[in-house]
Amino acid sequence: MGAIAAALIVTYIFKIEGTANCKIAEDGILQAIVAEVLGTFALAFVILNVATITGTKGNSFYGLTIAATVLAMALTVGSFSGGAFNPAVTVGLSIQKRFTGRRYGFILLPVLAAAHSQQSCLIILM
Repeated sequence: MGAIAAALIVTYIFKIEGTANCKIAEDGILQAIVAEVLGTFALAFVILNVATITGTKGNSFYGLTIAATVLAMALTVGSFSGGAFNPAVTVGLSIQKRFTGRRYGFILLPVLAAAHSQQSCLIILM
């Protein structure tokens, strides 16, 4: 809901829309989907590990760790997919007309990747 609200505000109040910043080549769909799934998995896995595990309680490195993960994913696979790594970002960019191409896989597959990272985190904790 936050991504939708933010995109609508930027689009209709600030009148900023559409330069197609996240354009995916027609022959690069598989690479883009794999990049988004890997990036989302890594981001969700790191967030779950640094923010929810009791062994990290009292430390203040959460933001730095999450930012480093986003940076690493953006630099390594961001050029293939636009580097959204979050279905909410994809929805927001789509409303602003800054994401072109087949975006439905970029909404559903990252959700599945995040769910997989949650299960992986639970397995590690067992």
